[in-house]
Amino acid sequence: MPRLLLVNPWIHDFAAYDLWYKPLGLLHLAEYLSHYGYEIEILDLLDRLNPQWDYSEKLKKQNKADGRGHFHKEALSKPEVLRLIPRKFSRYGAPFENVQAVLEKMTPPDAIILSSHMSYWYTGVQETAQLLRKRFPQVPLILGGIYASLMPQHAFENIQPDLLISGAGEIPLLQWLNETFHRNDPPKPLSPHLRAVWSFYPEMQFFPLLASRGCPFNCSFCATRILNPQFHRFSPEALLADLEFAILEKKLTHFVFFDDALFYKPHDFIIPFLEKAAARFGKVHFHTPNGLFAKEITPQLAEMMATARFESPRLSLETINPHRLNDISAKVTRQQYQNAIKNLHLAGYQSDEIITYLLAGLPGQTEAEVLEAIDFVYDSGAMISLAAFSPIPGTREWTRCGLPFDTDPLLLNSTIYTEYTSKSLPLQNIRLKIKEKNEKRSAAT
Repeated sequence: MPRLLLVNPWIHDFAAYDLWYKPLGLLHLAEYLSHYGYEIEILDLLDRLNPQWDYSEKLKKQNKADGRGHFHKEALSKPEVLRLIPRKFSRYGAPFENVQAVLEKMTPPDAIILSSHMSYWYTGVQETAQLLRKRFPQVPLILGGIYASLMPQHAFENIQPDLLISGAGEIPLLQWLNETFHRNDPPKPLSPHLRAVWSFYPEMQFFPLLASRGCPFNCSFCATRILNPQFHRFSPEALLADLEFAILEKKLTHFVFFDDALFYKPHDFIIPFLEKAAARFGKVHFHTPNGLFAKEITPQLAEMMATARFESPRLSLETINPHRLNDISAKVTRQQYQNAIKNLHLAGYQSDEIITYLLAGLPGQTEAEVLEAIDFVYDSGAMISLAAFSPIPGTREWTRCGLPFDTDPLLLNSTIYTEYTSKSLPLQNIRLKIKEKNEKRSAAT
Protein backbone atom coordinates (compact mmCIF):
# COMPACT_ATOMS: atom_id res chain seq x y z
CA MET A 1 0.00 0.00 0.00
CA PRO A 2 1.43 3.46 -0.92
CA ARG A 3 2.90 5.49 1.95
CA LEU A 4 2.01 9.18 2.17
CA LEU A 5 3.97 11.70 4.25
CA LEU A 6 1.92 14.78 5.19
CA VAL A 7 3.97 17.73 6.46
CA ASN A 8 3.02 20.91 8.30
CA PRO A 9 5.87 23.39 7.65
CA TRP A 10 7.77 25.90 9.74
CA ILE A 11 6.73 29.51 10.22
CA HIS A 12 9.17 32.31 9.31
CA ASP A 13 8.12 35.58 10.92
CA PHE A 14 8.95 38.40 13.31
CA ALA A 15 6.61 36.90 15.92
CA ALA A 16 4.41 33.83 16.32
CA TYR A 17 2.42 32.37 19.21
CA ASP A 18 0.58 29.07 19.42
CA LEU A 19 -3.04 30.11 20.04
CA TRP A 20 -4.40 26.54 19.86
CA TYR A 21 -2.89 25.90 16.44
CA LYS A 22 -3.59 22.66 14.58
CA PRO A 23 -3.31 22.16 10.77
CA LEU A 24 -6.95 21.13 10.40
CA GLY A 25 -6.94 21.11 6.60
CA LEU A 26 -3.97 18.75 6.52
CA LEU A 27 -5.40 16.56 9.27
CA HIS A 28 -8.78 16.20 7.57
CA LEU A 29 -6.97 15.31 4.35
CA ALA A 30 -4.95 12.65 6.17
CA GLU A 31 -8.09 11.26 7.80
CA TYR A 32 -9.90 11.17 4.46
CA LEU A 33 -7.07 9.27 2.73
CA SER A 34 -6.68 6.83 5.62
CA HIS A 35 -10.14 5.44 4.80
CA TYR A 36 -8.81 4.31 1.41
CA GLY A 37 -6.11 2.20 3.02
CA TYR A 38 -3.16 4.51 2.39
CA GLU A 39 -0.39 4.28 4.95
CA ILE A 40 -0.28 7.73 6.53
CA GLU A 41 2.53 9.50 8.35
CA ILE A 42 2.24 13.07 9.68
CA LEU A 43 5.19 15.33 10.42
CA ASP A 44 3.91 18.47 12.14
CA LEU A 45 6.77 20.93 12.62
CA LEU A 46 4.51 23.16 14.75
CA ASP A 47 3.45 20.50 17.26
CA ARG A 48 5.08 21.94 20.38
CA LEU A 49 4.23 18.95 22.57
CA ASN A 50 5.74 16.21 20.42
CA PRO A 51 8.48 14.53 22.51
CA GLN A 52 10.70 13.99 19.46
CA TRP A 53 11.39 17.75 19.35
CA ASP A 54 14.13 18.81 21.73
CA TYR A 55 12.65 21.94 23.30
CA SER A 56 14.11 23.64 26.34
CA GLU A 57 12.62 22.92 29.75
CA LYS A 58 12.03 26.65 30.19
CA LEU A 59 9.81 26.71 27.11
CA LYS A 60 7.89 23.64 28.27
CA LYS A 61 7.16 25.29 31.63
CA GLN A 62 5.56 28.23 29.82
CA ASN A 63 2.88 25.99 28.28
CA LYS A 64 -0.63 26.78 29.48
CA ALA A 65 -2.89 23.98 30.68
CA ASP A 66 -5.45 24.76 27.97
CA GLY A 67 -2.96 24.17 25.12
CA ARG A 68 -1.55 27.61 24.35
CA GLY A 69 2.16 28.36 24.47
CA HIS A 70 5.30 29.75 22.87
CA PHE A 71 6.88 28.12 19.85
CA HIS A 72 10.56 27.25 19.89
CA LYS A 73 12.36 29.77 17.67
CA GLU A 74 15.71 29.97 15.92
CA ALA A 75 17.21 33.17 14.50
CA LEU A 76 17.24 33.64 10.73
CA SER A 77 18.75 36.23 8.43
CA LYS A 78 16.06 38.55 7.15
CA PRO A 79 15.15 38.24 3.47
CA GLU A 80 16.45 41.17 1.44
CA VAL A 81 13.00 42.70 1.03
CA LEU A 82 12.70 42.95 4.84
CA ARG A 83 16.22 44.12 5.63
CA LEU A 84 15.14 47.63 6.70
CA ILE A 85 12.50 46.38 9.16
CA PRO A 86 13.96 46.95 12.66
CA ARG A 87 12.85 43.60 14.08
CA LYS A 88 14.40 40.15 14.46
CA PHE A 89 13.30 37.39 12.08
CA SER A 90 13.01 33.77 13.19
CA ARG A 91 12.06 30.22 12.31
CA TYR A 92 9.23 29.00 14.57
CA GLY A 93 8.57 25.34 15.27
CA ALA A 94 10.64 22.20 15.63
CA PRO A 95 14.44 22.65 15.92
CA PHE A 96 16.08 22.39 12.49
CA GLU A 97 18.58 19.71 13.51
CA ASN A 98 15.80 17.62 15.08
CA VAL A 99 13.86 17.65 11.83
CA GLN A 100 16.92 16.68 9.83
CA ALA A 101 17.57 13.74 12.15
CA VAL A 102 13.95 12.54 11.99
CA LEU A 103 13.94 12.69 8.19
CA GLU A 104 17.23 10.79 7.97
CA LYS A 105 15.72 7.87 9.87
CA MET A 106 12.50 7.88 7.87
CA THR A 107 11.75 5.32 5.16
CA PRO A 108 11.16 7.18 1.86
CA PRO A 109 7.43 7.70 1.27
CA ASP A 110 5.70 7.26 -2.08
CA ALA A 111 4.44 10.85 -2.06
CA ILE A 112 4.81 13.96 0.11
CA ILE A 113 1.89 16.30 0.77
CA LEU A 114 3.04 19.69 2.06
CA SER A 115 0.62 22.19 3.55
CA SER A 116 1.01 25.98 3.58
CA HIS A 117 -0.23 28.69 5.92
CA MET A 118 -0.37 32.45 5.44
CA SER A 119 1.02 33.75 2.16
CA TYR A 120 3.59 35.86 4.01
CA TRP A 121 4.98 32.71 5.67
CA TYR A 122 5.94 31.22 2.32
CA THR A 123 9.68 31.17 3.07
CA GLY A 124 8.95 28.66 5.84
CA VAL A 125 7.16 26.47 3.29
CA GLN A 126 10.06 26.98 0.89
CA GLU A 127 12.67 25.92 3.46
CA THR A 128 10.62 22.87 4.45
CA ALA A 129 10.20 21.85 0.80
CA GLN A 130 13.94 22.22 0.16
CA LEU A 131 14.76 19.98 3.11
CA LEU A 132 12.25 17.36 1.97
CA ARG A 133 13.59 17.48 -1.60
CA LYS A 134 17.15 17.05 -0.35
CA ARG A 135 16.23 13.98 1.71
CA PHE A 136 13.77 12.44 -0.78
CA PRO A 137 14.82 13.73 -4.23
CA GLN A 138 12.83 11.15 -6.20
CA VAL A 139 9.56 11.47 -4.27
CA PRO A 140 6.77 13.62 -5.80
CA LEU A 141 5.82 16.64 -3.69
CA ILE A 142 2.25 17.96 -3.66
CA LEU A 143 1.57 21.46 -2.30
CA GLY A 144 -1.77 22.66 -0.93
CA GLY A 145 -3.14 24.96 1.75
CA ILE A 146 -3.89 28.66 2.11
CA TYR A 147 -0.83 30.12 0.35
CA ALA A 148 -1.12 27.63 -2.51
CA SER A 149 -4.79 28.52 -2.93
CA LEU A 150 -4.51 32.32 -2.73
CA MET A 151 -1.29 32.79 -4.72
CA PRO A 152 -0.94 29.66 -6.87
CA GLN A 153 1.40 31.16 -9.46
CA HIS A 154 3.76 32.57 -6.83
CA ALA A 155 3.62 29.29 -4.91
CA PHE A 156 4.36 27.20 -7.99
CA GLU A 157 7.33 29.37 -8.95
CA ASN A 158 8.84 29.53 -5.45
CA ILE A 159 8.10 26.05 -4.06
CA GLN A 160 8.21 24.17 -7.38
CA PRO A 161 5.93 21.28 -6.41
CA ASP A 162 5.15 18.40 -8.73
CA LEU A 163 1.47 19.19 -8.19
CA LEU A 164 -0.23 22.26 -6.72
CA ILE A 165 -3.77 21.94 -5.37
CA SER A 166 -5.84 25.08 -4.92
CA GLY A 167 -8.83 24.97 -2.56
CA ALA A 168 -10.24 21.86 -0.89
CA GLY A 169 -7.78 19.06 -1.52
CA GLU A 170 -9.61 15.78 -0.97
CA ILE A 171 -11.05 15.18 -4.43
CA PRO A 172 -8.19 16.49 -6.65
CA LEU A 173 -5.62 14.66 -4.54
CA LEU A 174 -7.63 11.44 -4.69
CA GLN A 175 -7.74 11.76 -8.48
CA TRP A 176 -3.97 12.27 -8.65
CA LEU A 177 -3.36 9.28 -6.38
CA ASN A 178 -5.67 7.13 -8.52
CA GLU A 179 -3.73 8.05 -11.65
CA THR A 180 -0.29 7.74 -10.05
CA PHE A 181 -0.83 4.44 -8.26
CA HIS A 182 -3.25 2.91 -10.79
CA ARG A 183 -6.23 2.80 -8.45
CA ASN A 184 -9.91 3.46 -8.95
CA ASP A 185 -11.08 4.77 -5.57
CA PRO A 186 -14.41 6.65 -5.78
CA PRO A 187 -14.89 9.90 -3.79
CA LYS A 188 -16.52 9.57 -0.37
CA PRO A 189 -18.55 12.16 1.58
CA LEU A 190 -16.53 14.49 3.80
CA SER A 191 -16.65 13.80 7.52
CA PRO A 192 -16.13 16.14 10.49
CA HIS A 193 -14.44 13.38 12.48
CA LEU A 194 -10.73 13.09 13.18
CA ARG A 195 -9.70 9.75 14.65
CA ALA A 196 -6.76 8.01 12.92
CA VAL A 197 -4.55 11.12 12.82
CA TRP A 198 -4.22 11.48 16.58
CA SER A 199 -1.73 8.61 16.79
CA PHE A 200 0.80 11.15 15.46
CA TYR A 201 0.12 13.49 18.39
CA PRO A 202 1.34 11.54 21.45
CA GLU A 203 0.75 14.50 23.76
CA MET A 204 -2.36 16.68 23.52
CA GLN A 205 -3.84 19.35 25.77
CA PHE A 206 -6.90 20.26 23.70
CA PHE A 207 -9.11 18.78 21.00
CA PRO A 208 -9.97 20.83 17.87
CA LEU A 209 -13.58 21.03 16.71
CA LEU A 210 -14.77 22.15 13.29
CA ALA A 211 -18.54 22.32 12.94
CA SER A 212 -18.56 23.75 9.42
CA ARG A 213 -16.61 24.59 6.31
CA GLY A 214 -16.83 28.00 4.70
CA CYS A 215 -18.84 30.99 5.90
CA PRO A 216 -22.26 32.42 4.96
CA PHE A 217 -20.80 35.94 5.02
CA ASN A 218 -18.34 37.54 2.62
CA CYS A 219 -16.36 40.06 4.66
CA SER A 220 -14.26 42.43 2.59
CA PHE A 221 -10.99 41.50 4.33
CA CYS A 222 -11.49 37.73 4.67
CA ALA A 223 -10.52 34.88 2.32
CA THR A 224 -12.79 32.15 3.71
CA ARG A 225 -15.19 32.41 0.75
CA ILE A 226 -12.25 32.04 -1.64
CA LEU A 227 -10.88 28.98 0.13
CA ASN A 228 -14.31 27.37 0.72
CA PRO A 229 -16.95 28.92 -1.58
CA GLN A 230 -19.80 26.83 -0.15
CA PHE A 231 -20.95 26.97 3.47
CA HIS A 232 -21.53 23.49 4.86
CA ARG A 233 -22.37 22.71 8.46
CA PHE A 234 -22.16 19.34 10.19
CA SER A 235 -24.81 18.15 12.63
CA PRO A 236 -24.67 18.73 16.40
CA GLU A 237 -24.61 14.94 16.86
CA ALA A 238 -21.47 14.65 14.74
CA LEU A 239 -19.60 17.11 16.96
CA LEU A 240 -20.96 15.51 20.12
CA ALA A 241 -19.42 12.24 18.93
CA ASP A 242 -16.07 14.06 18.72
CA LEU A 243 -16.51 15.31 22.28
CA GLU A 244 -17.25 11.81 23.51
CA PHE A 245 -14.22 10.40 21.70
CA ALA A 246 -11.88 13.07 23.08
CA ILE A 247 -13.18 12.75 26.64
CA LEU A 248 -13.22 8.95 26.80
CA GLU A 249 -10.30 8.03 24.55
CA LYS A 250 -7.93 11.01 24.86
CA LYS A 251 -8.90 12.11 28.41
CA LEU A 252 -9.17 15.74 27.27
CA THR A 253 -11.33 18.48 28.77
CA HIS A 254 -10.37 21.51 26.63
CA PHE A 255 -12.08 21.92 23.25
CA VAL A 256 -11.36 24.59 20.64
CA PHE A 257 -13.83 25.60 17.93
CA PHE A 258 -12.16 26.86 14.73
CA ASP A 259 -15.33 27.87 12.88
CA ASP A 260 -15.72 31.24 11.19
CA ALA A 261 -19.50 31.20 11.78
CA LEU A 262 -20.06 29.13 14.92
CA PHE A 263 -23.03 31.23 16.11
CA TYR A 264 -24.69 31.60 12.69
CA LYS A 265 -28.36 30.58 13.02
CA PRO A 266 -27.79 29.46 16.62
CA HIS A 267 -30.93 27.32 16.83
CA ASP A 268 -29.60 25.17 13.99
CA PHE A 269 -26.36 24.21 15.71
CA ILE A 270 -24.84 25.83 18.79
CA ILE A 271 -27.95 25.84 21.01
CA PRO A 272 -28.87 22.16 20.47
CA PHE A 273 -25.17 21.27 20.69
CA LEU A 274 -24.75 22.98 24.06
CA GLU A 275 -28.02 21.57 25.40
CA LYS A 276 -26.95 18.00 24.63
CA ALA A 277 -23.33 18.54 25.69
CA ALA A 278 -24.49 19.78 29.10
CA ALA A 279 -26.70 16.73 29.53
CA ARG A 280 -24.09 14.15 28.48
CA PHE A 281 -20.73 15.42 29.69
CA GLY A 282 -19.26 16.79 32.87
CA LYS A 283 -16.76 19.55 33.32
CA VAL A 284 -15.28 20.63 29.98
CA HIS A 285 -13.98 23.94 28.64
CA PHE A 286 -14.62 25.55 25.24
CA HIS A 287 -12.38 28.11 23.52
CA THR A 288 -13.06 30.19 20.42
CA PRO A 289 -10.00 31.91 18.90
CA ASN A 290 -12.08 33.05 15.90
CA GLY A 291 -14.45 35.93 16.56
CA LEU A 292 -18.04 35.09 17.53
CA PHE A 293 -21.10 36.80 16.02
CA ALA A 294 -22.06 39.23 18.78
CA LYS A 295 -25.57 39.90 17.49
CA GLU A 296 -26.55 36.27 18.14
CA ILE A 297 -25.63 36.37 21.85
CA THR A 298 -29.07 36.58 23.41
CA PRO A 299 -29.67 36.16 27.17
CA GLN A 300 -30.42 32.47 26.51
CA LEU A 301 -27.21 31.84 24.56
CA ALA A 302 -25.10 33.82 27.03
CA GLU A 303 -26.43 31.66 29.89
CA MET A 304 -25.68 28.51 27.91
CA MET A 305 -22.14 29.73 27.18
CA ALA A 306 -21.49 30.35 30.86
CA THR A 307 -22.93 26.97 31.86
CA ALA A 308 -20.88 25.18 29.19
CA ARG A 309 -17.72 27.08 30.25
CA PHE A 310 -17.04 29.08 27.10
CA GLU A 311 -13.85 30.67 28.41
CA SER A 312 -12.84 34.22 27.45
CA PRO A 313 -15.35 34.59 24.61
CA ARG A 314 -13.89 36.54 21.69
CA LEU A 315 -16.30 38.76 19.78
CA SER A 316 -15.92 40.22 16.29
CA LEU A 317 -16.55 43.96 16.06
CA GLU A 318 -13.72 45.25 13.80
CA THR A 319 -14.85 48.91 13.89
CA ILE A 320 -17.72 51.10 15.08
CA ASN A 321 -17.76 53.38 12.04
CA PRO A 322 -21.32 52.71 10.71
CA HIS A 323 -20.39 53.11 7.05
CA ARG A 324 -17.34 50.87 7.35
CA LEU A 325 -19.20 48.28 9.43
CA ASN A 326 -21.86 47.98 6.76
CA ASP A 327 -19.27 47.92 4.00
CA ILE A 328 -16.92 45.26 5.36
CA SER A 329 -19.41 42.75 6.78
CA ALA A 330 -22.74 44.08 8.11
CA LYS A 331 -22.50 41.38 10.81
CA VAL A 332 -23.16 43.57 13.83
CA THR A 333 -24.24 47.06 14.87
CA ARG A 334 -23.10 49.06 17.88
CA GLN A 335 -26.34 48.33 19.71
CA GLN A 336 -26.20 44.60 18.96
CA TYR A 337 -22.64 44.48 20.28
CA GLN A 338 -23.58 46.32 23.48
CA ASN A 339 -26.54 43.98 23.97
CA ALA A 340 -24.19 41.01 23.68
CA ILE A 341 -21.83 42.44 26.31
CA LYS A 342 -24.77 43.14 28.62
CA ASN A 343 -26.08 39.59 28.20
CA LEU A 344 -22.65 38.11 28.91
CA HIS A 345 -22.34 40.22 32.06
CA LEU A 346 -25.77 39.08 33.24
CA ALA A 347 -24.70 35.47 32.63
CA GLY A 348 -21.76 35.93 35.00
CA TYR A 349 -18.85 36.91 32.75
CA GLN A 350 -16.52 39.57 34.14
CA SER A 351 -15.44 42.41 31.88
CA ASP A 352 -11.83 41.20 31.80
CA GLU A 353 -13.00 37.80 30.51
CA ILE A 354 -14.65 39.16 27.35
CA ILE A 355 -12.33 39.94 24.42
CA THR A 356 -13.27 42.06 21.40
CA TYR A 357 -11.38 42.10 18.11
CA LEU A 358 -10.78 45.49 16.47
CA LEU A 359 -9.15 46.04 13.08
CA ALA A 360 -6.58 48.75 12.42
CA GLY A 361 -5.09 49.71 9.08
CA LEU A 362 -7.99 49.17 6.67
CA PRO A 363 -7.75 51.35 3.55
CA GLY A 364 -8.95 54.84 4.45
CA GLN A 365 -9.17 54.09 8.18
CA THR A 366 -7.90 56.86 10.47
CA GLU A 367 -6.22 56.71 13.84
CA ALA A 368 -9.15 58.65 15.32
CA GLU A 369 -11.59 55.98 14.13
CA VAL A 370 -9.62 53.21 15.85
CA LEU A 371 -9.16 55.21 19.07
CA GLU A 372 -12.90 55.90 19.18
CA ALA A 373 -13.60 52.16 18.82
CA ILE A 374 -11.20 51.41 21.69
CA ASP A 375 -13.10 53.81 23.96
CA PHE A 376 -16.40 52.29 22.87
CA VAL A 377 -15.34 48.72 23.69
CA TYR A 378 -13.89 49.79 27.03
CA ASP A 379 -17.04 51.71 27.97
CA SER A 380 -19.16 48.73 26.92
CA GLY A 381 -17.31 46.51 29.40
CA ALA A 382 -14.81 44.34 27.53
CA MET A 383 -11.12 43.87 26.78
CA ILE A 384 -9.62 44.90 23.44
CA SER A 385 -7.51 42.78 21.08
CA LEU A 386 -5.99 44.54 18.10
CA ALA A 387 -5.90 42.81 14.73
CA ALA A 388 -3.50 44.66 12.44
CA PHE A 389 -4.86 44.64 8.89
CA SER A 390 -3.09 42.68 6.19
CA PRO A 391 -4.49 42.55 2.62
CA ILE A 392 -5.30 39.06 1.36
CA PRO A 393 -5.14 38.34 -2.39
CA GLY A 394 -8.58 37.98 -3.95
CA THR A 395 -10.48 39.98 -1.33
CA ARG A 396 -12.18 43.35 -1.82
CA GLU A 397 -9.70 45.05 0.50
CA TRP A 398 -6.83 43.72 -1.63
CA THR A 399 -8.37 45.49 -4.62
CA ARG A 400 -8.83 48.70 -2.64
CA CYS A 401 -5.18 48.66 -1.59
CA GLY A 402 -4.16 48.80 -5.26
CA LEU A 403 -1.15 46.58 -4.72
CA PRO A 404 0.84 45.38 -7.74
CA PHE A 405 0.14 41.75 -8.61
CA ASP A 406 3.80 40.87 -8.11
CA THR A 407 4.02 42.29 -4.57
CA ASP A 408 6.24 40.03 -2.46
CA PRO A 409 3.93 38.30 0.07
CA LEU A 410 6.53 38.97 2.78
CA LEU A 411 5.49 42.63 2.66
CA LEU A 412 1.88 41.66 3.46
CA ASN A 413 2.77 40.39 6.93
CA SER A 414 0.24 41.75 9.43
CA THR A 415 3.11 42.53 11.82
CA ILE A 416 4.57 45.13 9.45
CA TYR A 417 2.06 45.94 6.69
CA THR A 418 0.24 48.91 8.24
CA GLU A 419 3.33 50.64 9.63
CA TYR A 420 6.04 49.76 7.11
CA THR A 421 4.51 48.60 3.82
CA SER A 422 1.47 50.85 3.35
CA LYS A 423 2.57 53.37 6.03
CA SER A 424 -1.14 54.10 6.38
CA LEU A 425 -1.45 54.17 10.15
CA PRO A 426 1.02 54.50 13.04
CA LEU A 427 0.09 51.79 15.52
CA GLN A 428 2.22 52.86 18.48
CA ASN A 429 -0.38 55.21 20.00
CA ILE A 430 -3.14 52.68 19.33
CA ARG A 431 -1.25 49.86 21.05
CA LEU A 432 -0.41 52.10 24.01
CA LYS A 433 -4.05 53.08 24.44
CA ILE A 434 -5.20 49.45 24.27
CA LYS A 435 -2.58 48.49 26.87
CA GLU A 436 -3.73 51.33 29.13
CA LYS A 437 -7.43 50.44 28.79
CA ASN A 438 -6.89 46.70 29.29
CA GLU A 439 -4.72 47.24 32.37
CA LYS A 440 -7.31 49.60 33.80
CA ARG A 441 -10.05 47.05 33.09
CA SER A 442 -8.11 44.21 34.74
CA ALA A 443 -7.37 46.31 37.82
CA ALA A 444 -11.03 47.28 38.20
CA THR A 445 -12.42 43.75 37.88
